[in-house]
Amino acid sequence: MVITTARLIGTLALTLGVVAFGELALGTPRLYTDTAQFIAGLLAAVVCLRAGHSRTGIPRSWRRLAATGLFVWSLNRLWWIAQDLIGVDRDPPQRLTDVGLFVLPVCMLLGLLGAVHTRPRPAPTSPVRDQIALLLDSVLITGSVLALAWSVLPGVPAPNGLAAGYLITDLILFTMVVLLLTTRPDSPAGRRPLRLVGSALLAFGVADTVRLLGDGPGWLEGLGHLLGPAFIAMAALSPSRLVPPLADPDRIERDWFRLLLPYGPVVVAGVVLVVRTVTGGLLTPFEAYLGWLGLALVITRQMITIVDNTVLFDRVAVTQRRLHHQAYHDPLTGLANRALFRERLVHAIDAHQERGTPVAVLFADLDDFKLINDTFGHAVGDRVLQAIGERMRAGVRSQDLVARLGGDEFAIVLDQSGLPVPEPRRRSSWRGGSSWRRADGGSRQRRYVLSAAGVRVSEAASSAATSSAATSFAAASSSAGVSPSAGVSAASAVVSASASGAGSVDGLGGAEGGVEPVMNPEEWAAEAEAIGQRVLTTLREPYVLDGRSITVGVSIGLVTAEPGDRLSADLLLRRADAAMYAVKRRGKGALIRYTGPRDAGPNADLPQLLAGALAGSPAAAGFDVHYQPIVRLSDGATVAVEALARWTDPVAGPVHPDVFVTMAERTGLVSAIDDFVLDRACADAANLAELHGRPIGVHVNVSAGRLAGQGLEEAVRAALTRHDLAPEHLIIEITETLRIPDLPYAAALVERLRSIGVRVALDDFGSGYNALAQLHAMPVDIVKLDSTLTDVDASPDRAGALCRSVLAICAELGITVVAEGLETKERAQALADLGCPLGQGYLYGAPAPLNRLGNTTTPEALVSTESLGNTPTSESLTPE
Repeated sequence: MVITTARLIGTLALTLGVVAFGELALGTPRLYTDTAQFIAGLLAAVVCLRAGHSRTGIPRSWRRLAATGLFVWSLNRLWWIAQDLIGVDRDPPQRLTDVGLFVLPVCMLLGLLGAVHTRPRPAPTSPVRDQIALLLDSVLITGSVLALAWSVLPGVPAPNGLAAGYLITDLILFTMVVLLLTTRPDSPAGRRPLRLVGSALLAFGVADTVRLLGDGPGWLEGLGHLLGPAFIAMAALSPSRLVPPLADPDRIERDWFRLLLPYGPVVVAGVVLVVRTVTGGLLTPFEAYLGWLGLALVITRQMITIVDNTVLFDRVAVTQRRLHHQAYHDPLTGLANRALFRERLVHAIDAHQERGTPVAVLFADLDDFKLINDTFGHAVGDRVLQAIGERMRAGVRSQDLVARLGGDEFAIVLDQSGLPVPEPRRRSSWRGGSSWRRADGGSRQRRYVLSAAGVRVSEAASSAATSSAATSFAAASSSAGVSPSAGVSAASAVVSASASGAGSVDGLGGAEGGVEPVMNPEEWAAEAEAIGQRVLTTLREPYVLDGRSITVGVSIGLVTAEPGDRLSADLLLRRADAAMYAVKRRGKGALIRYTGPRDAGPNADLPQLLAGALAGSPAAAGFDVHYQPIVRLSDGATVAVEALARWTDPVAGPVHPDVFVTMAERTGLVSAIDDFVLDRACADAANLAELHGRPIGVHVNVSAGRLAGQGLEEAVRAALTRHDLAPEHLIIEITETLRIPDLPYAAALVERLRSIGVRVALDDFGSGYNALAQLHAMPVDIVKLDSTLTDVDASPDRAGALCRSVLAICAELGITVVAEGLETKERAQALADLGCPLGQGYLYGAPAPLNRLGNTTTPEALVSTESLGNTPTSESLTPE
């Protein structure tokens, strides 16, 4: 049988009818009233028990508690019925059996306290303290109301005995419901169970009040004890929870009414009692008891509030620290994020401009990190990033900031502004020397790059590894045209000095009692480069994860703030970013210092300058084309030239090709540079033929990304037509800096170019993306070996074997080979001995404008031609 609200209401109506008949017709209201209350209580208990079976958690618990209380309450009514039948007088109700009537209030109390667990709280306070606070507030309000009632209403006797206990518990429970309703704004469906429980408690309270006073209508007492179980049963049948939790605790309204509700009756009762006392009235023992009880409850309540506030403040502080850390740190590596990096960089730049303190930025990008994610999975990639972050932190100084900007990009702020001011120190007793020490008193060694001219190192400078790294980097950067130290001599000495001042450098004078010398820009640049090289070396070491060894390459760009620079954080970061991409363009895995334009002011934005220069006439904006000869190794004759873009901005000055070409590739402007060089080279072809006495080939670089569309083919055809140049005089070189988007489509485009007579070359073969896969897929005519493959001086056997293999492959495919990076006669001779027919490099001439381009090779550059013989491909760059 399904118990519904309609059936319950019908049963209650029938019970009320029986009560009315017994009261009016038979004159025996007590027996019939007790019987009706027994039936109502037992029926309500069954309803609560059955309703609890279909629920879980707190909704089930409070229904079972209500069923237990109602069942005991019904048994008490059954005992009264038995007393009525045998004629036993049960007035006054002080027997032990009547104590069982408190089971129902206790069960309802436990159910209401359990509802506090689902009550949303503005802060994660303890549910136990919330339960105690709710109970104390309820008792406090009830006691205040009782004190007012017995003080203001005349003739009301002081409560005593079990009847008073029934009424007080009813009032306490009803007050708890009111507090829950007022502190719990919710939908009507969510408030319905509490309202029904409150109605039941109000009905019990009215009945117990009539019983306590003893002069009220008996039918009202009986009706209250009938409605109470009925309302509880209706609450149990409600489909919603007793106190359903809110999804968003922030919707809780906070107003003064709810905050002051527990203390309003206390204040009123206190004022009344004080006024009575001042006016000469005497307090009854019951009123005095309530007064002291209220004071104790207020003190206890305030202690709980103090504890809650203390816990709340502590948790707010912890949450604020956690949120601050999350807002300024990368969640994966724990490094600073972009926001903290920018904040620290702005601070360092401000200190640099105000006090001249040195500042530098290292921008690091992991090389081909996507391959690690694709090969080992993103979980392993995340662990590698975490290890990289730890190594970067270990590789810098304590005052430096390491940040992960996103993905596989990292940046480091090298900052001296946070160091304490150096204390004055006495000059060393060594003649003409001054001891050096760290300003922060630490033991980590500092490295200073000092010009070797006129300086004698009086103590071992530094480890051989550091010296070797600095020397090799300086040589590599000089050959790239990017200065590694901006004016520091290549013969610089790396000097280490410990914090104790043991290290010193002769020839550096210092005033008696002077302070620690301040590093000049050259010294600071060397310091920053030493840190960058240390980070680079550390990150190159293999990472062993789960028994697998993983090696990660990294490209680092360095920029230092020079005196007089009008800097911004964005500008400094863009400079470091440009230097990093210059490393990418030159083969990755190195460090390059930015030496581009510095005097264009704080608004010097290289991408904007580049876009502006290419929007109109590139030649008017400072773009030019230089040519470098490609010679036949057998006799040094120039067989072709390579056209190379150069840019001197009217405002910013010269910009290194590695910087502006890389920036153009990143911003989508490289096609404009390619087209400008293509047009100028085709226009200069006649002058080149006149200079060399015969037509020669002209090599023009184009980005690999342009092989994905029709623009390149159209531009080539248009330039050839415009300048009336024979297609066989033009060689298109595909650069290695970008991946060819679609190899089949690119191969078809190359075939179309070759069909009109234009030849195609792979530039810098062996570096970047130009490797055997491209050679296999692309039908090219020429392969230009990267300088890393032609460096046979460093490792003759290994490099020679590689070059010999590539030459053999190209000979089988009918491809002409050009060796790049020939700077010494010994290297050129070694390549000639291996059978390479053509070469290019500073040995035969640096890139130069057309009006300064030579047409002969110096005799000192010529090599022995015994091993070359009559190589079939040696003439392939010279059109017939």
